Amino acid sequence: MRKYFKIFFRNHLKSIFSLLATTKNNNFEIKYIVVQPKTKLPIASSKNEIYLPIDEYITPHILKHGKWDYNLIKFISRHHKKNSVFFDIGANIGQITMQLIQKKVGIKKYFCFEPDDQIFNILKKNINNKYSDLFNFGVGIRNEKKILYVNRLNKSDNTFESEKKTISMHPKYAYIKNINTIFKKIINKEKISNIIYKSDTQGMDEEILLSIQKKYFNKIHLLIIEISNFQYLKKNKYNFIKVLSKFDYFYDYNLKKINISIIEKKIKKEKEFVILLKKK
Repeated sequence: MRKYFKIFFRNHLKSIFSLLATTKNNNFEIKYIVVQPKTKLPIASSKNEIYLPIDEYITPHILKHGKWDYNLIKFISRHHKKNSVFFDIGANIGQITMQLIQKKVGIKKYFCFEPDDQIFNILKKNINNKYSDLFNFGVGIRNEKKILYVNRLNKSDNTFESEKKTISMHPKYAYIKNINTIFKKIINKEKISNIIYKSDTQGMDEEILLSIQKKYFNKIHLLIIEISNFQYLKKNKYNFIKVLSKFDYFYDYNLKKINISIIEKKIKKEKEFVILLKKK
């Protein structure tokens, strides 16, 4: 029987990490693993160790492909302006920021926001340099302490939205801070004029975007946002589309040019998707 299990689990990373993520042990907890690339990869060079969570989605994907959502990196590297800064809202373990740093895109500074303290500890290990500032709280429309639903099997799926919780999630408290308070403090301190804004909060992205004050919104020249809160969009679709219309170019995840009409159709289908937007 043992040899059959060996055959089954050979190269089945998802199954292995799923077991590790769900196995209970009274004495120990496996918080993360450390890996070293054998060669230069999109996410890191062979000189850098990478810290990965114990889950069945993030870690197996990165171990297999050596990258994460790399179309976002292509989009930013092609279209960013000189002296841009990067706001990584929902930074997770730093996958996107790590790849931008590795590619040497030329971004002036990175600001990463991650509310889950365990994931944040991994983020700190992955990103440790003088041009990155890390914040252990989420971004929202108000300052509050709120229940965060943490997915044991997919650490990129954590959410503050109770409607999105699944049986593999467990609740814990985390902090959220108001987006405009954050922008005011950072923009004034750093004298920022060009912002690349990536938002992936599993359900709060649309609401946060609509709450951004005009003086800060005008500084965003690249916007990457996940669309998933269709209940919110049913009530606020007009204002949301109006905000998106402030941008001049629209792309889907595959970097194919689209338009507002296509975005409206995607919203109507109520299937989660990512859009990438650019101002002239």
